[in-house]
Amino acid sequence: MKGSSQQAIVAVLAGRSAIVTPEKDGCVVVFDEQSDEQDSAVIKEFASHLSHELHCPVLAVLNHDDDIFWYQLYLNGELADEYDSSPGYFDPSAEPSVPAGGNAKKLCGAFGAAPFAKVENILRKDGYTFAIERHTDLVRALGIPAFGVGAGFGSVADGNLPEGLDEDSIVRIGESEASGGITSYTEYKHIITTDPKVRNGEPCIRGLPIAVSDIFDYVAAGMNPEQIIAKHNELTVEDVMACMLYVAHHYPKKS
Repeated sequence: MKGSSQQAIVAVLAGRSAIVTPEKDGCVVVFDEQSDEQDSAVIKEFASHLSHELHCPVLAVLNHDDDIFWYQLYLNGELADEYDSSPGYFDPSAEPSVPAGGNAKKLCGAFGAAPFAKVENILRKDGYTFAIERHTDLVRALGIPAFGVGAGFGSVADGNLPEGLDEDSIVRIGESEASGGITSYTEYKHIITTDPKVRNGEPCIRGLPIAVSDIFDYVAAGMNPEQIIAKHNELTVEDVMACMLYVAHHYPKKS
C-alpha cells in the first residue's frame, strides 16, 4: 500500500489475522492469513477493501509455487490493472504463452516511479526461471519495499522475518487459526486501562485521562503518532499503536 500509515491500516483490519510492516519508502506491506490460501477471490476482496477504505493504491501479489507471478492493482477500491506471468498454467491443454495483462504506466503512476520502459521490460521478459525473480525486479524498479517478496503470513508468523524487519517494528493483529486461536492482541493489554474515576470508565491509556477514542479521532483526522505525541507528550508510539489495536479488536467494522 502506498501513502497510508501502519496505524491507519491496523485500524481497518478488524476481524482479520494479519501482520503489518512499518512504513518504508512511503509503503506498507500486509501479510494476511486468509490470503495465504491463495484463493484469488479472497485476495481480490481484501485488496479492494483496503484500497477503498484507505483511499490508496494497493498492489496485491500472488506467487504460486514460484511458477506464476500474478498481481492486481487497485485504486480507490477499483481494479485498475491485472497481470499473469503464466496464463493457462492450470489448463493442461493450453499452449505456452507470453505474460498477459500488466500496465507499466499505471504501475509507475500509482507508486511514483519513473522507469516506465524498465517496468514494461520486466513484465514482458521471458528469461525468468523463477517467478520470485520477476517480483524482485519489479519492486526494485517501482521503489517499493521488498518485504513481501518470497514471504507470506505463515512464514512471517513463524518468525521468519524478511530482511529489514524485526519484531519491534511489525504489528501482529487478530487470532491466528494456525496458532490455535491464540490472540495476538497482548500488545495493548498492559497499556489500555479502565477506571470508573477516569473519563467515567472509558478505556484510557495507562490511567491517564486520555481515552482510546481520542487517539482514534486524531488518527481519523490524519494525524500520525509523532503529531499525537507532540499534542500529548506523556504518550509514546507504543501507546498510540496499542489504541489502534484495541479499536480493531473490540470495535470491528460492520460489513
